[in-house]
Amino acid sequence: MARLDLEHLARQTMNDANLQREVLRIFEQQMNDKMADLACAQGSVKELAHSIKGSARGVGAVDVAAVAEKLEQADCPDPTLIAQLGNAVEEAMEDIRAILNL
Repeated sequence: MARLDLEHLARQTMNDANLQREVLRIFEQQMNDKMADLACAQGSVKELAHSIKGSARGVGAVDVAAVAEKLEQADCPDPTLIAQLGNAVEEAMEDIRAILNL
C-alpha cells in the first residue's frame, strides 16, 4: 500500500499546493495529539481510531486509515494493532515531512 496518496490529496485540495501543505500540517498535529492520547489511554480506543481513520482518509494516508479501521473494529484494544498504527503514522509522517521539507 502507498503511504500517502498524493493524487487524493490534490483532489481534496483542488490542486492548491499551499492548501495541501496546510492540510498536511494540521494532519501532522492531529496525529501527534491522537497518538499521544492513544499511548496514554486518554479516551476510547475505538473513538480515537475512528477519528484517526477519518483524518487519514482526508489526506490520503491510506495505510494509516486501514490500520485505524482494523483497530476501530476490534472487539478490544489490540496492542499489536496499536503498534501497527504507530508505525503507519510514523511512515506517513516521514512522507509529510519530506513534502513540507522539515
